Amino acid sequence: MQWYGLEFIVVCMGKYGDVPIIPKYRKKRGPEVFKGKVMHSQEYNELSRDKSCQLLKGKKVVVVKKGNLVPWLLRLCHWIVPHYFIWGLPFYMFYSTRFSQQRKATSKIIESYLLWKLPLVKYGLKPDHPFEEDYASCQMAILPNSFFMEAEKGNINFKRASNWWFWEGGVEFDDKTKIEADLVILATGYDGKKKLRALLPQQFSTFLEFPSGIMPLYRYVYLFFQGRKLSIIF
Repeated sequence: MQWYGLEFIVVCMGKYGDVPIIPKYRKKRGPEVFKGKVMHSQEYNELSRDKSCQLLKGKKVVVVKKGNLVPWLLRLCHWIVPHYFIWGLPFYMFYSTRFSQQRKATSKIIESYLLWKLPLVKYGLKPDHPFEEDYASCQMAILPNSFFMEAEKGNINFKRASNWWFWEGGVEFDDKTKIEADLVILATGYDGKKKLRALLPQQFSTFLEFPSGIMPLYRYVYLFFQGRKLSIIF
């Protein structure tokens, strides 16, 4: 056994994966009453392109998600972007240069661009929080090609709901409306905190918590390592 003296530990095992969040349902309102197929987005992401196309072809699909880009069901909105560029400049240019000294102003500029570029208001997809919150916690989503073009055709529809459950033919909402489905994909996220807490004994797990509730990722981590020795374990 070898012991090492360290100043910092950076965990790079991935926050978004391995421990999926599965919604809890009341009796006779869960997937067991649904005659179609239910899967978490983690399972879907493991499919090859051919298998995913075969799975979705000709089916009515409901995607349940806490963020945006959701056919049929929306919970909490996050900012979506068409690509990694704003007016031809990559996002990091706004947060790694002098722009970063004016975070609120920078956030407003990007929000104005996105609201001009995308029909977020039209489809009820405009978040209530500033863009910088999603950027800092990596919760913004990159827009798939032709997404809103398909929405205009009626191939993608949106519904925001606080409560929902399964019925034999699809999903039902607290306003008594129902949507038929052949496949329900639970894009409900991952329990990154639970995954990371398992790394350390319970008395040290609080080291992974931050007062803001946002778990910081790798951005700007290089600032902590200036003048220090770095070891990478894999």
